[in-house]
Amino acid sequence: MRTSNPDRGHLEIGRSILERHTSLANVYPDDRLKYKGRRTTNIACGGKNMNRRHNLLNVITSTLLLLFMSAFGTTLSMAQDGKGILDNKVFVGPTGEKGEDAGEQDEIRFEDGRFRSVDCEKWGFEEAPYTAKVEGDAIRFHAVTLSPKHGKIEWDGIVQGDTAEATYVWTKKRWYWKDAHQEKWFKGTLN
Repeated sequence: MRTSNPDRGHLEIGRSILERHTSLANVYPDDRLKYKGRRTTNIACGGKNMNRRHNLLNVITSTLLLLFMSAFGTTLSMAQDGKGILDNKVFVGPTGEKGEDAGEQDEIRFEDGRFRSVDCEKWGFEEAPYTAKVEGDAIRFHAVTLSPKHGKIEWDGIVQGDTAEATYVWTKKRWYWKDAHQEKWFKGTLN
């Protein structure tokens, strides 16, 4: 008399699936794996290996890439849409040539995703888009202002609390004389 074993049916089904996939090893011989002493194969679907570990890695990689691109796109769109993380901030303070004392006062403004130096406007330097990046408790910014007659000024600075410090380099290409190159600094407080 046979005793009834409820798992016996499952074992038979599992054995038939294993045999079916083992027969696929003739078509895909590299798909065979050794698992706990038994020879088995990964399930093949449409001729492609459906290795679970490989699929999980692809899902994780795709998700991380999507998150990175999303964050990067958001940062770019903030500046392009006229909204920057430093908007509505105005800093006033001394400025001068690198290595020297202050020669004058300047006011830098961040408005609608754009940067401007009030003192440099008298030389025709117009407001320009700025980029900003949070680094710990500070915000690093970059902008390039242009003047039709006087070249360009490249600004790099950091805002920490109520203080902004920046270095900026004025350059102008000249065909008749030596190119202009002047490095300056700015240190201002929130106004």
